[in-house]
Amino acid sequence: MARFKNISGDDRRVGRTDGPLVAAGDVITVDGDVLAELDDAWVTGGPDDVVRDEQTKERIGFTGGARAWPKDTWELVREAVHAPAAKRATTEPAKGE
Repeated sequence: MARFKNISGDDRRVGRTDGPLVAAGDVITVDGDVLAELDDAWVTGGPDDVVRDEQTKERIGFTGGARAWPKDTWELVREAVHAPAAKRATTEPAKGE
């Protein structure tokens, strides 16, 4: 599980326009682990979201299940001992949809 802090200064929805609302300054926990750090974003997902070269086994991309968290909006929260509980966000559809 990865945790991110909303550093945008604005409340943000996660995953879709009707997704969970994350207030400015709040920390959320998201499904998946950090798969990569890019220049401008963190990429999260599961092991099946990494595309590897069949021969070299090096990462060459990500599947549609991976999610990018832009660094200008989200700060990766490193695990800390006795960190307070965080809100949990998911990009799964709400029940009844």
